[in-house]
Amino acid sequence: HAEAWDILARTDKGMVDRANSLNQKLNPMANDTTYYLMVRKVMVEVFKRSSSPNLSHSESMAASTRPLHPTMMALEEEMMKEVYIAERKTMTEEQRQEQDQSLSGSESKNLRHTVREQAHLQDVEAMRYAVNVSKRVLGMPGTWSTALMGLNALQAIAPAAGVVTAPAIAGLSVIIPPLAIIGALGAVYGGANMALGPSLGMLYGPLMMVITQRVILASSHEIDIEKFY
Repeated sequence: HAEAWDILARTDKGMVDRANSLNQKLNPMANDTTYYLMVRKVMVEVFKRSSSPNLSHSESMAASTRPLHPTMMALEEEMMKEVYIAERKTMTEEQRQEQDQSLSGSESKNLRHTVREQAHLQDVEAMRYAVNVSKRVLGMPGTWSTALMGLNALQAIAPAAGVVTAPAIAGLSVIIPPLAIIGALGAVYGGANMALGPSLGMLYGPLMMVITQRVILASSHEIDIEKFY
């Protein structure tokens, strides 16, 4: 928990601080960005839309800090959905068919049930994202690694979003084996710390790794995810 807090909230260097506007940085009376607002800012920057409400600071603080807050969980679910949709657009028809076939198997159905129960996902596309991630982490056969998928999806829109994907993709391709995602957060944090200023697009890769941990924990029957909220 201490490491996670350091990655997200360390003064001047944490991910949330990186999402502060220039006014927030210069005005000592301004409220800092919360985790909820950071996720929403990144989503709007990258995908140009979000159906989640733009909460006030106090409302977003409650969403960011209360376990299993429905508004926070819905926002993360929306982000997973957008990543899945963006990636599908970059795939060939053959690749999409292969992925659909992989997701229709009995292993995927069992994982879908587990993730739905433990990660509380409702959206169909977000669920497919979660199953892809879970299969990769658990060492099951699958066409796409969705941890890479989330970054690959941004290659199509990276110039407009200001997202730097190549170094992150190269790094993830090395550390993607089961559960390495969690341990790699420190390295990603270091990379984000040296990134080119406070660009919201630069936060996309590390943020997706944080969000994906929810799915990784939920994918195992041996782990009670409720203990991690």
